[in-house]
Amino acid sequence: MIPVLAPKINRSDFTSLFNVNKNIDKIFNKKLKESFNFKYSQTFSSGRAALFNILKGNGIKNKLIIVSSYTCCVVTEAIVQSNNKPFFIDTEKYSFNAKITEEIIKININDIGAILITNLFGFSDFSNLSYLKKMNKKFLVIVDDSMSPGHAMKSNSNLIDYIFISSNVRKPYTCLGGGLAFTNSKMMYNNLFEYVVSKRKNLGFVKILKKFIFCLICMISFYPIVYRVLRILTKRTNLLNIFYNERNNNIYSYVNEYYNDMCSFQKSVGLNQLTKLNYLLENRKIIGNNYYRIFTPIFSELKNYWKINTQYSHLPFLHPNRNKLQKYLYRNGIDTELYFDYIIPELKQYISNNDYPNSKHVSENIINLPLNYNLKVNDIKKILKTIKNFNMINKFNI
Repeated sequence: MIPVLAPKINRSDFTSLFNVNKNIDKIFNKKLKESFNFKYSQTFSSGRAALFNILKGNGIKNKLIIVSSYTCCVVTEAIVQSNNKPFFIDTEKYSFNAKITEEIIKININDIGAILITNLFGFSDFSNLSYLKKMNKKFLVIVDDSMSPGHAMKSNSNLIDYIFISSNVRKPYTCLGGGLAFTNSKMMYNNLFEYVVSKRKNLGFVKILKKFIFCLICMISFYPIVYRVLRILTKRTNLLNIFYNERNNNIYSYVNEYYNDMCSFQKSVGLNQLTKLNYLLENRKIIGNNYYRIFTPIFSELKNYWKINTQYSHLPFLHPNRNKLQKYLYRNGIDTELYFDYIIPELKQYISNNDYPNSKHVSENIINLPLNYNLKVNDIKKILKTIKNFNMINKFNI
């Protein structure tokens, strides 16, 4: 079985889970700022908690938060639970990201609390914000780098107020849970930090123990044999749906995690992961380039979507019969997933009457191909051959 995703977790990460330095908070934050090239950082229990606290810490309430219609629904949960309203923008044609234009800003400028720019799957072909220089903006500019932190490391634009990322177990950079927020503005950091300090709640021993056990299980679950069993359970039952499909979340329930920090043992794992961060991101880039080189001569339309030198979090492939293709790939030993096979405005929690044709097209056709750290060129060639065979059997001329 070729796994679809697998974090680079080894013995040193396992050891760090049990070996927590008493000064871990100070050490971890220092290394975070150095590694991601920002002046200020703040840790949270999740990426969505980071967004929630950014909005609350800056007093943004009853405002429109401009966000892509095609992203993870936990992002819009944080927006709603911070007493704001998502304003959805369709993705660009031949892109997985939305373009937030000057016209959209001008029309809604008095009602906007923040614009949220998404770096989906690692693609950084999002909005050019240069027009903001001539605006007397009173809203935040936030970059959601949760899927891949590669852009965050390079972003020094004074137009961006905050960048946040997720560091859960399936992300390119993992702390086995948690989220991070970065800024270069002392004022923005103070706004965030003061709110966090005033609201932060300590986890009790039982909850910390549960998190530790969960992190331990996450580590074990990516051993090849265990991973295979879990993926079979996922395919055949609904047992792990909550873990693999966030669309089932309820935005109206109180989320206590917004006021918790990530645990010390998660920071210890994250500290160890920082020592190999450049390798982790470069590895994704190399695999993406291999896919591009091997696939695009056969599927030329991929040149519209895929990019060279991209630090992918997932490898998105569009196919008109992706559900049948996924089953065929699985029967041939190739694991895939349908990540974000929905658009947020169509979820029952939101229900929008507007059309989002580009996002809809992607959500209905996307399948995520394997992108694990052990993926070899021959694996990619096997994946291509299997897809070609499927198309030939089903007479798809693509």
